[in-house]
Amino acid sequence: MKKLLIIILITPLFVFSQKQEKCGNQHHFEKNTHFKQATNKTLNNIYNITKTKKQSDTILRIPVVVHVVYENITENISDNIILSQINALNRDFRRQNSDTTNTRIEFDTIAADTKIEFFLATTDPFGQPTTGITRTPTTENSFIDLTFNLDKVKSASTGGKDAWPVEDYLNIWVCDLSISLFGTSAPFVLGFAYPPVGVSNWPPGSTPTNPMFDGVVVHYEVFGENNPLSTLNFGGTTIYADKGRVCVHEVGHYLGLRHIWGDGDCTEDDGITDTPRSDSQADFQCDFTKNTCVDVPYNFPDMIENYMDYSEEECQNMFTKGQKDIMRTTLETVRLPLVLLNTSTTNLEETKNNIKVFPNPTTRFVNIDSNQKIEKIEIYTTKGKKILEQKNNSQKTTIDFNQKEKGLYFLKITNKNQTKTFKQIIN
Repeated sequence: MKKLLIIILITPLFVFSQKQEKCGNQHHFEKNTHFKQATNKTLNNIYNITKTKKQSDTILRIPVVVHVVYENITENISDNIILSQINALNRDFRRQNSDTTNTRIEFDTIAADTKIEFFLATTDPFGQPTTGITRTPTTENSFIDLTFNLDKVKSASTGGKDAWPVEDYLNIWVCDLSISLFGTSAPFVLGFAYPPVGVSNWPPGSTPTNPMFDGVVVHYEVFGENNPLSTLNFGGTTIYADKGRVCVHEVGHYLGLRHIWGDGDCTEDDGITDTPRSDSQADFQCDFTKNTCVDVPYNFPDMIENYMDYSEEECQNMFTKGQKDIMRTTLETVRLPLVLLNTSTTNLEETKNNIKVFPNPTTRFVNIDSNQKIEKIEIYTTKGKKILEQKNNSQKTTIDFNQKEKGLYFLKITNKNQTKTFKQIIN
């Protein structure tokens, strides 16, 4: 009986040590085949749209709210660490990281500035000023359990914090994702993110159990740059996660990217043509000799520089042009409401432009007046559904909202030098 008890006690510890992963998405795939099939189907749709979509140079800006859920003072990370994580996201997504010189010659021509930026939200869901940071004390000593449920932190009813509207904000929860057994504590995963959801091709049971669970979760010890807790034992290996790239990796998933190795062997793929095939993740190493699959016509090494691998943060330094296109397509389709009011351009002529939309509110007619020729007008619902696209070749025009439901709409207006989005109320 004593021997049986010892085996029962030791088995969970062995299982956890074997299943520790940097990213929780792979566990969800293994646990729920419907989730994997639905994710792949949705991402394939995005990839197919990307093939025929003309990409713009518009800078897409994403409002972020960081929910810190803590049981003790150590888990209640500082504002400075949070700000450093936003800086790290902008640094890596804009390819402004100082280690771009470490990208190998095979890949430096396809490394990309995604022209995606992040900022802490300045207005909360009620229209009030905010820092973009919430802090919630909890009695939960960890937000992961034997069922591998990473959504507990996303609900006040389970000791966490409810999301802000997921169509308007990128919600990032920072909490403890460690498992404690026999006095030993170690993170089970470092982060997790749902890929884009809410489109019609997802079968029943494959989406999050609650649409308000959409977002990113990151273990508190690896959030931000130079986090003093970021050196930790993970799966028997000492890792250094002090560059904020766990969050960069998870936001990549949130914006539609698969793992670089496609979560399989050489017959699997991440669906992106400029990322070479590989049959496994880099296992927190910087092995530049790693070449697990044969590519044709040129046999590329594994791209351990890519943020979507599990390589050590020290050698991660790039997204590819193909990954850039996927993420931007995601933001301009299934996650469109996130960026509708937060786009900007780098064109110096923008300051010379002036677009007026009036009256607002109105019962039917909306006038648009620009000092540049208006090229295109698009109208979207608050759910991101496009209900009108109209080509134009004049500086003034009128849109008729007759037979449209009352409510809030987004008008996206493009002229020669810029794209601007306006909120329009129809009474």
